Amino acid sequence: MCIRDRERLSYGREALCVLAGPLVNVTISWLLSMAGAWREELYLFAGAQLVLGVFNLLPLSALDGGRLLWIGVAWLTDPFLADKVCRAVTLVLLMGLAALSLGLWMLHRMGFLLVGMVGIICCTVREFALANPGRTG
Repeated sequence: MCIRDRERLSYGREALCVLAGPLVNVTISWLLSMAGAWREELYLFAGAQLVLGVFNLLPLSALDGGRLLWIGVAWLTDPFLADKVCRAVTLVLLMGLAALSLGLWMLHRMGFLLVGMVGIICCTVREFALANPGRTG
């Protein structure tokens, strides 16, 4: 059976699948924090996993949080409106995060968020370009 022949997931099942990624981050964080009793360095990795899981839930199109936002809006209204809402939320949030990351870099020379933002912006631009193949600019 080819993948095209299979049924699509319901919005609820798709949301559960999307939540699996951040749930894995939280589970790994919990396991590493438990192991931190033996090796204190593991607390650092536990915190990193937790931050990664929370960051992944931001409502940006390229992240799981953006997919969850789309699922919620599409379930309440329709998929076309969900696309528009997700693009608007993504653009506003990206501008805010870009300003925050630039501010942190300029004030404190903290570039960790700036590097992440460049990656998120590249993924978002690519996703928007794939969604509108006929448009340029």
